[in-house]
Amino acid sequence: MLTDNEIQDAITKGDIKIEPFDSNQIKPGNYKVKLGHKLLIPKKGLRVNPFNNSQVLYDEYDISDKSYILKPKEFILAQTFEKIGLSKDIAAILDGRSTLARLGLSIHQSAQLIVAGEKPQIITLEIYNAGEFEIELINNWQVGKLIFYRFSRENTSRFDDFGKYSGQEETTAPILP
Repeated sequence: MLTDNEIQDAITKGDIKIEPFDSNQIKPGNYKVKLGHKLLIPKKGLRVNPFNNSQVLYDEYDISDKSYILKPKEFILAQTFEKIGLSKDIAAILDGRSTLARLGLSIHQSAQLIVAGEKPQIITLEIYNAGEFEIELINNWQVGKLIFYRFSRENTSRFDDFGKYSGQEETTAPILP
């Protein structure tokens, strides 16, 4: 796990790319990420076959100028404000904020690992409100943190060589076959 000084050094060397970068977001052992503007809200009442589907599953919602109220038991997709890029020997784990988790908010359902070798791209967040409160989601709100790890050796391949979500510019819905 990288310390705050090691994170800063990796950013300076270009091994970690964060766009836009804010040195105030570096904390002991992590970098705080913010919520981006584009949300994808699942359409209600659809039946989906995850292996054979061509339907539009989500409606877009922009929180640039207005917040979104996430209701209890509601799930949405969102994005980080920052684009994150990693060298072939650095990976990251996306972690939520304890304060938000105590309200019932989680920011990932399974996709916690940001693999080594990604070009700068946003991270799609899988946000779920497991709590009893309505939670107001606001653009540029600190929503989580990245914890970085350096491998003892560089990977032989890059995620960009085979990842189907490689190069995300905006919140990305599931890419179904």
